[in-house]
Amino acid sequence: MRSNDRPNSPDELAELLTTADELVSYIGHHESRLVELKKGRSPAKTCTAVAAMANDEAGAVGLIALGVAEGAPPALEGLKVTDGVLKRVRREISDSVSPPPTIQIWTIGITDGTAVLCIGVQGDGVRVYEYRGQPYRRVGSENVKMSRNDAFERRVVYSGQESAWEGASSNEPASSLDPAYIQRFLRAARLNQGASGSDEEVLLNYGITTADGRTTNAGLALFGHKDRLGSVMPQCLFQAGRFESVRALRNPVDQVQGEMCILAQFDAGTSFVERHLSKSPRSLPDGTRVDLLEIPNESIREIFLNALVHRDYVAPNGRVALHVGNDEVRIISSGSMVPGIEYSFLAAKSGELGSKFRNPVMGRVLHAMGLVERWGGGIKTAVDATLAQFLPAPRFRLGDDQVSVALVRPDRLPDWVADVGLLIDDLLVWDCLAAEPLTTRDLRRLTQLTRQQTTESIQRLTEVGAVELPEGPSGVVRRRDWDGLDFR
Repeated sequence: MRSNDRPNSPDELAELLTTADELVSYIGHHESRLVELKKGRSPAKTCTAVAAMANDEAGAVGLIALGVAEGAPPALEGLKVTDGVLKRVRREISDSVSPPPTIQIWTIGITDGTAVLCIGVQGDGVRVYEYRGQPYRRVGSENVKMSRNDAFERRVVYSGQESAWEGASSNEPASSLDPAYIQRFLRAARLNQGASGSDEEVLLNYGITTADGRTTNAGLALFGHKDRLGSVMPQCLFQAGRFESVRALRNPVDQVQGEMCILAQFDAGTSFVERHLSKSPRSLPDGTRVDLLEIPNESIREIFLNALVHRDYVAPNGRVALHVGNDEVRIISSGSMVPGIEYSFLAAKSGELGSKFRNPVMGRVLHAMGLVERWGGGIKTAVDATLAQFLPAPRFRLGDDQVSVALVRPDRLPDWVADVGLLIDDLLVWDCLAAEPLTTRDLRRLTQLTRQQTTESIQRLTEVGAVELPEGPSGVVRRRDWDGLDFR
């Protein structure tokens, strides 16, 4: 292989470039989009370049050369590279670039004690690689932030392509779509994403209609008129009820039920929750006093949207249900968790749940409307919002045929917490310990509990085997592997 050949993998690139002359020749024969030269070693700039090159087209192989000053020809100045430096570079990339990119790291000796540190990066073309939560791409020789829309579109492709059910014709004419919701979508798509062409072309391009003027299954589920959904798509069933207890669904004081499109379900659900939850003055972490819905609106909105867009619509007897009780709100959706996504509280809090849609066409449309803001970030937003209001995080129960999420109302004690002899304060302390052990001082700061409340909460959690009791007045509290707070 000659130095002006194009390698197919980072391993081939490492085999191609073994001497200083080969490196200089390769840099001169290749476009700057695939070559990044750095005189020194900056972890942030290196990892940004890795993410950007990993986001290049499939088959492209990028080269990052550390210890090379730009010029004509480039100056190979070299760095002092030890085994410790190589391990550190690998660790920096693995800790901060996600998902893990395909790379190869090697050195090319320049003089005694110095070498050029080379990193070969495989372009993917489909998945989105991020450096500390931000995706990048190459524009010429620069690493620039990838736009939210570009990242979202790539993730739609990676999520499993358009599902067969979503893209199939429903055999219903386009007149079966609710005109008010269609106009709402068209305005948003043109404003938010610059969608162009006639209304018919936009609907076709987004997978809402077919080339012969019929609606797709996804289009009918999203925008179908309620007069048609009951007979042709009964799985678009929405149920909402206000009960004394969500564990005994009897004698609702208010309820909404019927087949309706996804947008109508979203509007009806958010309105129902606001009707039955109270607003009260609360203190934000920065000390500001504001009137907030007792459960953060962001949490309810994101959990509800996830239920609508990720549920299984193929079976004809599915539903989304919203139950408001005296002590909690539960949101239930048909189907199991999206294949390939493993839920854990820690993954949800860190934003690392993964980014796959069961229904990518629906996700793309809702993103164009501004309802789905960040792919894979909805659950993190819900968790962060509840903890910021000093409330326990949402609780997930994953079944084979449905997913349930419980959101605890403030100053209320759900049965599933009382059954194990705990209080709401204990649930909040338990959540805050998920990521790492904390001192009692840190727990007081994060939960806004008093010293006595924190001490009593730790004692109760210790008695049920949930945490290890700290040693000393400011000892570290550790969370144990314990499932006693799974709700029923």
